[in-house]
Amino acid sequence: MSYIILEATRNVELVRDVSVRLGRDSPPAFIDMASELIIRGGGIPFLFNDDCFIPALTEHGIALQDARNYSPIGCIELTIPGRASPHAVSGEFCSTKCLELALFDGKEPRSGVQVGPHTGAFATFTTFEDFYSAYLRQVEFFARRMVYHCNRGELAQREGGPLPCLSILTDDCISRGRDITDGGAVYNYHSICFIGTATTADALAAVKKFVFEEKSLSAEELLDALQHNFANHAPLRQKLLKQAPKYGNDIPEVDTIAARVAGDFIKLMDQMSSPLNGRYFVHLFSFIWHLDFGKGVGATPDGRRAGDPLAYSLAAQQGAMSRGITALLSSISRLPHRHAAGATAAIVEIDPVLVSGANGKDLMSQLITTAIAMGVGQLQWNVVTAERLVKAQEDPERYGNIPVRVAGYSQMFKLVNKDLQDHIIARTKHRT
Repeated sequence: MSYIILEATRNVELVRDVSVRLGRDSPPAFIDMASELIIRGGGIPFLFNDDCFIPALTEHGIALQDARNYSPIGCIELTIPGRASPHAVSGEFCSTKCLELALFDGKEPRSGVQVGPHTGAFATFTTFEDFYSAYLRQVEFFARRMVYHCNRGELAQREGGPLPCLSILTDDCISRGRDITDGGAVYNYHSICFIGTATTADALAAVKKFVFEEKSLSAEELLDALQHNFANHAPLRQKLLKQAPKYGNDIPEVDTIAARVAGDFIKLMDQMSSPLNGRYFVHLFSFIWHLDFGKGVGATPDGRRAGDPLAYSLAAQQGAMSRGITALLSSISRLPHRHAAGATAAIVEIDPVLVSGANGKDLMSQLITTAIAMGVGQLQWNVVTAERLVKAQEDPERYGNIPVRVAGYSQMFKLVNKDLQDHIIARTKHRT
């Protein structure tokens, strides 16, 4: 049946979310068929790694037999069909904003308003761990408030929006005599999108290197540059951009920080619960909100300017990759996919020249097989040139009818808004 679905997708040229579950023992012929579709463009199908997500689900209370039957819904969110009330994307959490507030003792630097807790003046921190602890305190402060509002939403739906039809179709609502909104399902959990992983990691790595290790940058100079969006600080910005380690380049120093940032949030959410005693799972996934949240985050120590997009999901910050696609996959593999019960996500952009010719399908299949073996949880692929997308943007009537992977879904490029189009064009298209 899986082969038939992929064949039908190819034959009718559907632009829809088609997901494929893979593992270390997946048949090479099936991976080859998926590769053929991916090379055609449009980001279909997208891939889920059973070797990551089944353990992540069982770790979070899902019985093994049910975890083996998981299914993606929406974009990349995971559910147990017919047995769960998943509250997918119950909340969105921006890690990079918490980093910014830790730098400024909980104060929003552009407005001057104290929005977070006082966690200490940046200049008083003597070690990187001191600063990272301040960041974690900001994270916990806002995470608990987010969970409070998620729980209010659960209570409001339970009291004002029962779902009898869905309840009839969901185990064990009938046997328990309870609606799916009132604890009838076998599993009840919330899932939270964690946004800004790579941007936050790059910023922390720069602070660690220049402020605390080399001591080549003072706290005062860094904060002044960030507050003024690097105006009159061009050399410093170039130093932060080019001399600090960047996630996505197979550099363990910064990849480890990214894994720590994501892992610490997962551990924090493991402490939370809902009114129905449901757990909080984490999506390492940003959807399109990395653009919206980026507009609300000032300049960051990785050299990013105020208002620029944050990194998409677990992909690298746009423009930060310089070592090719295998280096990117290596960085992604170091993230805690086996603990993210809500799933993870990354879009990998490929120039068609990389997978063209007689050996193109074999190379694509090798990349997929390697990523699965390395422990990458989820992958989406765009095979397109930036030049082709620019033509589509400039003349949508003639060239805009090209499907692309946007952010957990595929869409015709001409139907995507200008901000997203610019972001997709700017994402690195790997040729090596």
